[in-house]
Amino acid sequence: MRIKLMADYQCYPIWLIEDEETDNIDPSVLPVSKSTLERLNCWAEWYDSTLKQDDPENSGFKSSKEENDFNAEGVHLFRQLLAELPKSYEVFYYSEDQQKLIAAVDVFSSSEE
Repeated sequence: MRIKLMADYQCYPIWLIEDEETDNIDPSVLPVSKSTLERLNCWAEWYDSTLKQDDPENSGFKSSKEENDFNAEGVHLFRQLLAELPKSYEVFYYSEDQQKLIAAVDVFSSSEE
């Protein structure tokens, strides 16, 4: 199973990747700890809190520190999913600050440098 961790407004933070399509899925279907599940949901709520309903184009984090903290939590969650999910899962992370999809091999190769 291929999944992607990615924040998006008013969505779960987990996306199922099938062929050329993605579907938003509830993280509670994943075999992860309750703690990780709670952190995933909090991370999604954090992102939702940056949405300005009356002015969506000006949505965003209140400060660069908050944005950096959010991105750091995303990387932590990615590593946590890699640690907890069975090897049958291929996990990716969409990095907001890098604006690209990151695979597990990218995380492990950069942490060894």
